[in-house]
Amino acid sequence: MLEDEGYRFMGAAFEVYNQLGYGLAEEIYQQSLEIELSLRGIPFQSKGELARISHQPSATRSPSRWMAASPGASRSSTYEPIRFRSIHTLLLAIQALNSARDEVGEKCGLAVYYKVRLLGTRYRPDLTVYNAIVVELKAITDLNSDHEAQLFNYMRIARQQVGYLLNFGKKGQLQWKRFILTDLHSPGEEVNTTSEH
Repeated sequence: MLEDEGYRFMGAAFEVYNQLGYGLAEEIYQQSLEIELSLRGIPFQSKGELARISHQPSATRSPSRWMAASPGASRSSTYEPIRFRSIHTLLLAIQALNSARDEVGEKCGLAVYYKVRLLGTRYRPDLTVYNAIVVELKAITDLNSDHEAQLFNYMRIARQQVGYLLNFGKKGQLQWKRFILTDLHSPGEEVNTTSEH
């Protein structure tokens, strides 16, 4: 499931680790990985660009152009290039997107439901790659089960079956784990957690 996409994503992550090593702040790795993904033409969304409350497909980045979903497109549809007449126009568009992202603030992120009721709090995974892989980044000495649980929660809320947990803080190697979820349910759907004895 998404093996080729995961392979290409991990190639970018290993390149970042090879260039920077271990022990820097998580934000440095986040920004560096975003640059590397862009250079490789791998579509992604960062924390501040995740699907808004409407859950409509949002713009993804590639190194030479911005892409956006076609009007009326479904979540699984292809993206069409948005062409800009000049670098100046592109820079104005980027500035407008950054401004809009700042205005959205707390509304940005993945919606969370409790018993069919939408909560005000939003989850913000570090990256969503290929609009299908949830990525959580760390820069700590070692991963633990709390970090895995955090990624599982992001995957369930995003309704994505594949997730990667990366740790750039371990000396000598990029620590990573790939997870697959098979028990997804619809957002807001009440789940029967009663067990029989």
